[in-house]
Amino acid sequence: MKTLTQYIAHRSFAFAALFTSALFLFPSMMRSQAIDNCSSGVVDSQNGVEQTVCIYGDSSSLTASGEVDNSVEGYPDDFDTWAVGVGLDTQLDLCNANWLCATVEWDSGDQQDVTDGSGSQVTQEYQFTPVSGADYNVDTTYDELICETGDWSCPGDGTGAWSDGNDGLSASASGPPSGIQGFINPKYFVVGVTYAPPGPSSYVQYTGATSIGNTVQIGSTFSNKVGFSISVSAGIQGWGTGGSVTGTSSTDYTQSSNTSTTTTLTKATSLTYKTGGTGNAYSPVSSDYDVIWLWLNPVVVLTYTAPTSDTPAEVQWNGYGYDTNDPSGTQQPDIYPVLVGWLDGDFGDDPSVDAVLARSWASGSNYVWPSGQGPGLTPSDISQILASDPFAGCTYDNSMLDWTNCPYATNNFGSHPPSTTPDGRFTLVTVPNNPNPVPYEQAGPGNGAGITTTYSVNQMNTQSVAQGTSTAFTQEFSMEEVFSAAPFGIGIKTTLNQSDTLSWTSSWLNTLTTTTTLQQALSLTGPSCPADPGPCNPLYAGPGQFDVYQDNQYGTFMFYPTN
Repeated sequence: MKTLTQYIAHRSFAFAALFTSALFLFPSMMRSQAIDNCSSGVVDSQNGVEQTVCIYGDSSSLTASGEVDNSVEGYPDDFDTWAVGVGLDTQLDLCNANWLCATVEWDSGDQQDVTDGSGSQVTQEYQFTPVSGADYNVDTTYDELICETGDWSCPGDGTGAWSDGNDGLSASASGPPSGIQGFINPKYFVVGVTYAPPGPSSYVQYTGATSIGNTVQIGSTFSNKVGFSISVSAGIQGWGTGGSVTGTSSTDYTQSSNTSTTTTLTKATSLTYKTGGTGNAYSPVSSDYDVIWLWLNPVVVLTYTAPTSDTPAEVQWNGYGYDTNDPSGTQQPDIYPVLVGWLDGDFGDDPSVDAVLARSWASGSNYVWPSGQGPGLTPSDISQILASDPFAGCTYDNSMLDWTNCPYATNNFGSHPPSTTPDGRFTLVTVPNNPNPVPYEQAGPGNGAGITTTYSVNQMNTQSVAQGTSTAFTQEFSMEEVFSAAPFGIGIKTTLNQSDTLSWTSSWLNTLTTTTTLQQALSLTGPSCPADPGPCNPLYAGPGQFDVYQDNQYGTFMFYPTN
């Protein structure tokens, strides 16, 4: 007996490639799904012929099979004729969502079997890899070698009347559900917090460092009844109106996924973050000069796969992109450094900052915002952003060497700073060839510039102590008009825990896995003493030392007053 592969000359099938590229404007997500669809029964009771036609397997491999035989117990009904030989023709068709169909493989001839004795059988099989979102149909016809009762020569010599091309059974199955890729448009992400060192002439800078960024989990956005996974490429591409890639990949930032639930954004080594010191050398402790780095044109790229009768809906996070409609002119992620003092109102109001945070460029008709929402950052957004800096809005008590009345977050330091805070957020680092804490002292009489000291600082591997720290955010998002009423937008909205709301958690930076020295990262300049001779006027009476900590969420350094 011959198999299907012996009958069929395997051909390249151009339609399958065309169908695949037409069906998927974006990458798809395929999942395993058991398939076992069969049709069987007697197709000619008069002459005793039956068939079985199947498509079976899973989403990674399917087998189409057909069988015809004349060994049917209890048949034929009419003993004037019977089928002593049988034949089978099979055809497998692939159809897309618009019912544009083409033949994948088929048995192009009368594949027939004649066997001396009681019966004969033909079986054909074809194994193939299914295309996501396609429908498959196996159609068959069968042939019969009809013999007259009493014509005992018929089985032996194969003579008789062949009845060809009789309508046979069929079976169908669908390939795995196709994933539809699109994106949503949050208003912002916090990608870093850099802390101001003491004194207006001081600064901290991060040059040649890649472990500066954030690690984010967004799985809490979606119902626990929805499958969630991550597949991220390093490049952060620009996405434009119409839902297509229109910009080049960022050279300033890269993304990665080191766990099954988080995505990490880090800056390139060529990009330098630099944060100046606090505003008053004689009162050097202030969180108003800390900088929160806001990404103001992010998109979150997702792939949605619809549920089936056997499996729930699935969402796959494909990382970040940036919105090319942002007129910043960078054609990159628009990362905006804003001082805490402008966000919490301590510095008053700055129209230029307000204009940037209004994001008016995202108010066009191509953006669909939830009712009552718009592109600009709201007071609720600002409060959540400020909570990313545990010292924002706090009052520093110089007599207690402690922060009090913190409105946005708890800093977990107390009056005796620990080596690592109880929440894992901050860890004391080492300052090569220098003690930690570092001194902050007034210059001697006649020094009108103050004394400057530059330090290298070690970034620490804090994976073992940092894994409890996190900051939670929620915000309403918009969606491109091209997605909102389309299957992607409709499907994504059915998976959300809260309507039109993105929830995410910024946790410990999981690329901090080694100890790295950042050269000349910290420059401290203490208060001057222009009076000559002394005494100094004003006379500095603030903290004389500062502990250097690492913020384990963002990989940056924080300066905590002591002694």
